[in-house]
Amino acid sequence: MNTALTNKIILIMALLIGSFFRFYDLQNNPPGFYSDEASYAYNAYSILHTGKDEYGRKLPLVFEAFGDYKLPVMLYSIVGSFALFGDSNWSARLPGAIYGTLSIVLIYLLVKQLLTLNSQKKQTERQQLINDFLPSISALILAVTPSHIFVSRGTWELTPALFFIIAGTIFFLKYLHPNSILKSFFFLLSSVLSFVLSLYSYNSARLFVPLFVLSLIVIFHKLLFQKINSQKIIQYIFAVLVAVLLCLPILSSITSPQVTQRAKYISIFYDKGVDGRLFDSIRADGGQPVLQTRLLHNKVIFYGSDFLQRYLSHFDPNFLFTVGDTFEIFQIVGVGFLPLYTIVLLPIGIYFLVSDRPKWLKILFVWLLISPIASSLTIFTPSTSRAMNQVIPLTIFSAYGLIYLYSFIKQKRFFIILSSFVFCLFSSYLFYQNFILTPKIVAEKWNDGFNQSVQYVKENQDLYQNIVISSSQAPSYIFYLWYLRYDPVQFQNQATVDNTPDQNGLNFTKSFGKYQFTKDIKSEQLKKESNSSTLFIGFEGELKDVTDQIKSRNGNVVQEISK
Repeated sequence: MNTALTNKIILIMALLIGSFFRFYDLQNNPPGFYSDEASYAYNAYSILHTGKDEYGRKLPLVFEAFGDYKLPVMLYSIVGSFALFGDSNWSARLPGAIYGTLSIVLIYLLVKQLLTLNSQKKQTERQQLINDFLPSISALILAVTPSHIFVSRGTWELTPALFFIIAGTIFFLKYLHPNSILKSFFFLLSSVLSFVLSLYSYNSARLFVPLFVLSLIVIFHKLLFQKINSQKIIQYIFAVLVAVLLCLPILSSITSPQVTQRAKYISIFYDKGVDGRLFDSIRADGGQPVLQTRLLHNKVIFYGSDFLQRYLSHFDPNFLFTVGDTFEIFQIVGVGFLPLYTIVLLPIGIYFLVSDRPKWLKILFVWLLISPIASSLTIFTPSTSRAMNQVIPLTIFSAYGLIYLYSFIKQKRFFIILSSFVFCLFSSYLFYQNFILTPKIVAEKWNDGFNQSVQYVKENQDLYQNIVISSSQAPSYIFYLWYLRYDPVQFQNQATVDNTPDQNGLNFTKSFGKYQFTKDIKSEQLKKESNSSTLFIGFEGELKDVTDQIKSRNGNVVQEISK
């Protein structure tokens, strides 16, 4: 079998397997519908029908949502999905699955473009293997990477952000070796537009992209500036102007006090635990010279140490290979950030990459080192979502390790059979963990049961003047808006919003129409217990005189009803 045909087969396998893991049972898995997903879905529904978000803002570039100010690319992708396929949970998740699947193609194209940077005229057999198979093997590994599968199956902002970062890098590398002035201009402009779109996709990209683009300029400064001419000067000026003009709208919105207020709630600099440890250390130093205390125990040292620990946690083997995200709800249970078999391939790949030092190695190492920075500045670490960018270099490193391992093994056929068996075994395990086990464990945390609860209210609401709903464990109002497909214009005229941020810096709607949402439904029930025209919907254990129960797909009680 020739090399070209083998490559096509591997790439087709990667796309088929990757598509299966990203599209199969998308409507029902992840189980339920997470609050952020419902927020995206209802705002997309509102924009499609009224041109305005839930707060009545026309075609916003940043939409307020729960006070976390989400970015627009995923939102408008869902608007397009709704326009084509109708409004449903499936349609809301569809763009993420598409971005995730297309990223498999992009990593293939990225690696092919990286390999063009190598200039050796004579190549060893091993180098030829790498040139022939590194793109397709990288695509195949990404196809079954648990973290990337997970984020591709929901309405997560980071999926389009990663897609556009890869695209921007590909176009940048193509710009370095153009065939004509027109192609040169096209590649540069496409790179700028792709990176800008990533900034409009996910908050973490606002830190990653500037650092990464600056690094690319430094790495390739000779190619970019050594033979400068009037044509290049015009291109660079135009590219900078386009980037600045396109970024101005989002820069003005993300620097607003409301947005920065939310950011501080998840920042390590808002973490009182660090201040507490610093205070305890200073107090324990009683009697020591003041200069010594200030040198050893100060905010720079303590916050720097905290940042470093969080940063390094993204390279912890437990995170990478066995456990994954710190929050069970943001992971496929029982698997890590990467496929388990890469625990062997990754170190081999890194070792031989450092030994070979291909010209493109700097790009991937810079990519890897920058990726966890944004996540490490927050209190939730290690984070799959905020550090998702690191999946690209880690995947390519692992693919490099596999090819090197193959080149050393004398029994090639046996190695291919063994590798195929391990791949199939892990894929089967991943299927079980993702589609069978994980829903049983996290269904309730994914708000499974809210659909049935809202349906119950919809069928019985005409019997009651008021409906009081608990929001102690979730922003319940957004599920009622989404599952009822509540008229956006009516909601905008009725809604009362609690603008006082909670402990996480979020704010939610308190009421609209006959619906009231409270975090203390027990008190509300006591106040209105003599009022038979009020229906109460609470989480398990919150209500007295329970008349009905809503259960998750696992049979667990998630909400209770008191008439």
